[in-house]
Amino acid sequence: MSALRRTPLHRALYRPNLILGGERELVLITAIICSGVAVSGLNLVSAGVGLTVWLIAIGLMQMMAKADPDMSKIYLRQLQYGAYYPARSKTAPSRAKGVSDLLTWATLMADGVVINKDGFKTETPCFNVSGKYFDKITAMEKAQHLSAD
Repeated sequence: MSALRRTPLHRALYRPNLILGGERELVLITAIICSGVAVSGLNLVSAGVGLTVWLIAIGLMQMMAKADPDMSKIYLRQLQYGAYYPARSKTAPSRAKGVSDLLTWATLMADGVVINKDGFKTETPCFNVSGKYFDKITAMEKAQHLSAD
């Protein structure tokens, strides 16, 4: 039987990209800011402040990288999450509201009795819309109606 094939996995392929033990982007940004502070004052006090801030920042970034080498990226990603997610899923996008969504009643049960969408039965005054019936109007009204057409 043949031996199993071995594939070397180099450390550079899975090691995090760190500089001085801290995340590369944070270390370089901190170096630029602290060197700007040190040089801008053109005296020993500003150089001392810049060096002190640099050493403290490097120490903090090394501790942070030991806990998680991608901690700043994870922090920036979690800022995009919502503060609260309801306990129901939305699998389909919500449709646009139509006229029936804006009405509060569901069905008309009888004259003046309406069942609302929340299930409550209310007795509301309803408007009756009716037209002119030729059998109920007088002959003069019929003539006026026919002459208007």
